[in-house]
Order: sequence, then C-alpha cells, then structure tokens
Amino acid sequence: MEAGLSQEDGTEREIIIGENSQPERQSEAKQEEGHPHQHQSILGMTHAPPPIHDELSTGVFLNNRTMKQWVEKESNKDSFMKYARGLSITWAENNSYWQWLTQKDAPSDDAPVEMAELLKVCWLDVHGSFDVSNLSLGTTYEVAFVILMRSSGDGWQIPVNIRLTLPDGTKQEHKENLMEKPRGDWIEIKVGELSTTKHKEGEMEVSMFEHGGHWKSGLVVKGVLIRPKNRTVKHRVEKESKKNCFMIYARGLSITWAENNSYWQWLTQKDAPSDDAPVEMAELLDVCWLDVHDRFDVSKLSLGTTYEVAFVILMRSSGYGWQIPVNFRLTLPDGTKQEHKENLKEKPRGDWIEIKAGELSTTKHKEGEMEVSMFEHGGHWKSGLVVKGVLIRPKNMTVKDWVEKESKKNCFMIYARGLSITWAENNSYWQWLIEKDAPSDDAPVEMAELLNVCWLDVHGSFDVSKLSLGTTYEVAFVILMRSSGDGWQIPVNIQLTLPDGTKQEHTENLMEKPRGDWIEIKAGELSTTKHKEGEMEVSMFEHGGHWKSGLVVKGVLIRPKNMTVKHWVEKESKKNCFMIYARGVSITWAENNSYWQWLTQKDAPSDDAPVDMAELLNVCWLDVHGRFDVSKLSLGTTYEVAFVILMRSSGDGWQIPVNIQLTLPDGTKQEHKENLMEKPRGDWIGIKAGELSTSKHKEGEMEVSMFEHGGHWKRGLVVKGVLIRPKN
Repeated sequence: MEAGLSQEDGTEREIIIGENSQPERQSEAKQEEGHPHQHQSILGMTHAPPPIHDELSTGVFLNNRTMKQWVEKESNKDSFMKYARGLSITWAENNSYWQWLTQKDAPSDDAPVEMAELLKVCWLDVHGSFDVSNLSLGTTYEVAFVILMRSSGDGWQIPVNIRLTLPDGTKQEHKENLMEKPRGDWIEIKVGELSTTKHKEGEMEVSMFEHGGHWKSGLVVKGVLIRPKNRTVKHRVEKESKKNCFMIYARGLSITWAENNSYWQWLTQKDAPSDDAPVEMAELLDVCWLDVHDRFDVSKLSLGTTYEVAFVILMRSSGYGWQIPVNFRLTLPDGTKQEHKENLKEKPRGDWIEIKAGELSTTKHKEGEMEVSMFEHGGHWKSGLVVKGVLIRPKNMTVKDWVEKESKKNCFMIYARGLSITWAENNSYWQWLIEKDAPSDDAPVEMAELLNVCWLDVHGSFDVSKLSLGTTYEVAFVILMRSSGDGWQIPVNIQLTLPDGTKQEHTENLMEKPRGDWIEIKAGELSTTKHKEGEMEVSMFEHGGHWKSGLVVKGVLIRPKNMTVKHWVEKESKKNCFMIYARGVSITWAENNSYWQWLTQKDAPSDDAPVDMAELLNVCWLDVHGRFDVSKLSLGTTYEVAFVILMRSSGDGWQIPVNIQLTLPDGTKQEHKENLMEKPRGDWIGIKAGELSTSKHKEGEMEVSMFEHGGHWKRGLVVKGVLIRPKN
C-alpha cells in the first residue's frame, strides 16, 4: 500500500475480541448507564464481550474483522467502519479484476484487515448495507467511502456515481471525478448524510458504481466510514495541491481547566458560512496557567509534503494580561522541538489570526505522532483568547499560476514566501502577514512587511521554460507603501537579469509612490522567443545603510505584455513610429477598480486585436508615466512625444492643471502644465509632452510623465497611451 491512514477519529487504541478472551464483569451494573446505544446487540457480533467499558470506547472489531465499532470520545456517539470484505463488490473474487490486500488499518492494530484493490474492470459496482438501529439516536451521521487512488491508475475520465439510499427509500446521489483526486493517500469520498432523529430503524445502502463499460484500474477500497457529523477534526483536500489538510477544532484539543466555566466557556458556531453544522470553540475567561496542546498522527498527511502547523485564534478587544509572551512548540515524531515565543498583546483584535507553531516534512516523518502546544505557566492572569483549533496544511502556496483569459498565455505570481528576503525571519526587521490575495481565493498567502532595515535585499528566480513560447512578458514587484513608512529618500535599485546574463536595471523613488494601496514596480521584460529556457532573476535592493520601514511585499508578477506597444513605419518618411498603449505605461492605482477601469477595444477598425485603455473613475493622485528605449527610433530624426487621451463629458475636478514632463536620456527635462478642463470632450486628443532628436540621443531611455499630486479629486480621463512619431 502507498499509505495507511487510521480512520479512528478520536480513538487512542483498539481491542480485538478473540475466541479465548475472558470478559471482565466487575462493576458491570455501575457502568451500564454509560454504555453507548445498542451496545449489547453490537457486542453480540464479537467473538467475546469486551473487557471493560473504556476499552469498548477505543474500538472493537466485529464480524470477523469486516467491521469496526468505536465510541467517539467527546460525544459518546457510536462510529463504524465497514471494511471492504464486508461490502459487496462485483467480480471481487476474480483475481483478474480485483486483488485482496491484507494490512493493518492503523500502526497500533494487533491484526490486519482486508482491503480490495481494483486491477482492471469495465463494470464498477461496490455497495453495502447497514442497520441504522445500531447508530446513536438523535444524531446526524455522515457516510463516506475511504479509498486510495494509485499513481499508476487510469481510466477514470468518466465520473463514478455515488449514492446513499436511506431506510425510507430516499436517495442522495452525485458524481465524483476520481481522475482529479490526489494519488497515493487515503481520501474520503462523502456519500451523504443520515439523521437518526428521522431514521431510527431499517437499513441504509451505500453505493459507488460506473456501468459504462470503461476500463479502469488503480482504486483501493478500504471501506465505508459512518461517523457523527459534528466532529473535532475536519479533513479536506486542498484544491491546488491535491494534498490532505486538517483542522483540529478546540473540542479535540487538551485544554487545562476547559471544563471549568469559571476559566473557560465553549462557543458553538459554524467555522464557515457554507458549513452544514457548527463546531465548538473555546474562549478563555480568566486563567493564570495557560496550556493547550494536542497530538496528531502524521501518517494521515500526504507524503512528500512540507506542512505548516498553526493555532487559529482570536484576541478579544477586552482581553488583558498578555504582557508575558506565550510559548509555542511543535514536537516532531523523532522528538525534535521547534519552539518560539509570541507576544499576543501586539496581535490584532477581533479577527481570526494564525500563530504558526512550526513545520513538518512528510518526506522525513512518515509515521508517528507530532505534538503542538501553546502555553504560559508563569502565573499571570489573562483573558480574552478564543481558540478555534490547530490548522495543518501544506506549506503556504508560494507560486500561483493561471492562464490569461484573453491571450491564453501562462501567468505567474511568486508570493513573498517564495522569494529570498534578507533578515525576513528576524521579527525585529520583518513580519509575515497572512491574508487572501483575492476574495475568491480558497486559502491565504504570506506577505512580508518591512518593520525596519538598513540593508534591503529582495530577490527571486524563475524558470522561464514555464512561460508560454513566443511571448513578451513583463515582470513587476507588487508592493504596498504604509502611510507611516519612512527612510525612502534614497531610491531603490530594481534589476531583472535574463537567462543569458543581460541585465535590465533602473532605480525607483518609493518616497513618491502612493501610500496604502498595492502598486506594481516594473522590473523589466523578457521575450520567450529569445529566452526559451534557463532562469531569470529579479531583484529589489538598497545597500546604503539607510534605515527604512513601511514596505509590504506581496510578490513578483510575471504576465504577458498585453499588446502594449504598436510599431509601424510612416509611409511618407520611412521612419519608425510607436504607440505605447496604456497597459504598457505605469499608472498609479490602475489595478484598483475603485479608481480606474480597463476598457478593451480596437485602436483602429483595421486592427486584428483590441488593446487595453485606462479610464480614470476617481483619484486624488494622478500619476501616469512610461519609459522607452530611444535606440528603437530612426536615426537623424526629431520625434515628438504626446499622450493620447479622451476627456469624458461627465468628467470633473480638472481645475488644477496637470504636469506634463519628458525626461531625455541625458537627464534633461522638458516640462509644462496643461489645463485639461479647457480641452474638448468626447474625442481623442494629443497632449504634447516634448521632443527628442535622435541625432543627439541615439541610445538610453526617455521617460514621459503626466501627473498631479495636489490631492484634488478628478475623474473622466481616458488614457489610450503615448504616441512617438517623427515631427511632421
């Protein structure tokens, strides 16, 4: 088998009832009241009664090890696992189609159970029945197949049918695409739910089938799991990585004094709005001895994966007594400890936050238990902490990839955690923020906030073979400047090193950038026509020893240059002409749809494809600028450079003239002001920025700018781009 996960939720060990077992009847009458529902009839299926009540709670094998029953420790509810040998599987005894594997369900088991591996079938049919009178009354149960998909499995293009038929004949059915499921780990395929408030007797039937005649292989069936829905552990498969994730809710943790309502209280609420049932969370009222810990069987995790383990907590605004930092510790299966202190007094109030305990690699740790702890034993009274639980998930996504809708080209975002940031793990200099990149994201990412450094160095590398061929990409840092940030008088260096060693570099004055919003700082461009393989490196650095603060790094964005430059040769003069469209210039706040929106339309009726133009909705800080390599221009020619814009008839706020500036390669500036309030409305117009002679300026970059930083709100400007053409 490729993995062996215990499905014993909440059990610590199990007992096997053999023919020679001698039951212990001491205090039987006293214990009778605490036995689970229908325990007498259930135990009739064992070879002999269990020794004691506590051992019944840890689990018994029934019907020649085809079924296992245990009592969930916290809820005192019955749970069952019906193993594959207790199910009806078509062709299961034909070893051309199926084979039986004998293996322990959990490392602590004394004896193995049988699981069924599909070798090759074109008619899949697995079903089983279960007497619901054996379940605890007044409980909602969830029913799931426990399966493993072999990495070598194939033929799963057709989804399989999953069905639960309740005692009254009601069917819950859906399809599951097993081709998309992770390989090599035990996973649960939920079949449905049953309420023993409504269904107190009769049989339910569970089925997994596909009768379409499609040959398939590589499925291992462990069995069918039947357990109370309101559990202490939530399991899911991460959408992007196909890895197992777990949340151990507070009720599943060991919390000192948690049952004393002078010290703690239990809150019942849904973890997420889409959840069907609530979970229990623990709120600290007042304690002087804080101790929260838990153990987890790492064999349940996906192999070959680095996991991060974090407490999920909320600090009440009324909380007090957190002057003393609390201890966080992760003890790995080999006894190695990862520990540090956290000052909860400095954490935000009123929101769920994650406090990372440590990391574990399942490449190294394939079995055994890890222990996670949060404690402070100094005798200091404290209150206002709410513990949701412990989150165990694959280490935070460092790279996101997607396909651009319009161009069908690959795009990438390398988040801060995937970059190399000097001193990033020293919380005197940097801190890590955890939040979603976009509201629709399934999971948060980590972003790095600079607290105070005198040596700024952020760089990352990327394999360009992952990019779409025949495409020009632009590479940009995505950052946010805090309003409280300072020390940015010295410009920072921005550098892109291509696979052949060519460097594109310039400096950026971050002091002049807007505060409080995500902005892009372009590092450079790369063409995959020329660079098909190798690594590029992107860097942002300032090593001058100047202390600075207030920079948040989200990551590095790599995306196709969106038809940003158009080139043509003027018919009469035979000179090169260029149009840099809005998408190719830098526009402050352009990606914030409260301030700007992108319009997509053809520049001319004869164009093959549309371009992006930027419409200003409302800003008080206007900043549009672009750079251009003058070596692309025709020699011995005077060029004029102009913004091409349109003023909406509804536009306003243009009482203050805007600044227009052209900076030549030698640093010479041509600048003037333009009163856009006086310009015609509803038509494209040119706003001349200046002129450049390629007799004098044969190489280097010119920069063209339109800006107004006075804090006056304005709207109704559409920017098509910057036109560079021979002076007529």
